[in-house]
Amino acid sequence: RSADQDALFAKFDAEQSVYVQPHFRVALVIRKIPSDWESHGCCADIYLPMHAGTAHMLLGGTIENAQERTPGEMRGTGMTGSKAAEVKVGDMVVIRRAGPHYVDPRPGKIAYLIVKVQDE
Repeated sequence: RSADQDALFAKFDAEQSVYVQPHFRVALVIRKIPSDWESHGCCADIYLPMHAGTAHMLLGGTIENAQERTPGEMRGTGMTGSKAAEVKVGDMVVIRRAGPHYVDPRPGKIAYLIVKVQDE
């Protein structure tokens, strides 16, 4: 229910898996701090329509000072050559496998469902 989601949104900053299968996972994400500058070599991310809040996203380009934290998982200190996008309630974002991205909630929090589709 919408009221339950709104109450959860007000209380938490977390990622909670809601459905897991061998090659994909669905999670509810409530973010109030910026993400890392990152890319996932093993999966594509599909941000289903945003539930609440707004965010500034950077998509594509090159991750600066990239380091592999775990196999295929890159993190860095910034991005160059990326495209900026403002996302809001109802928007959907698809990030290709290994696609650099960054999410900065503005002004407070953003909530969305994410589907992570793993390589087989």
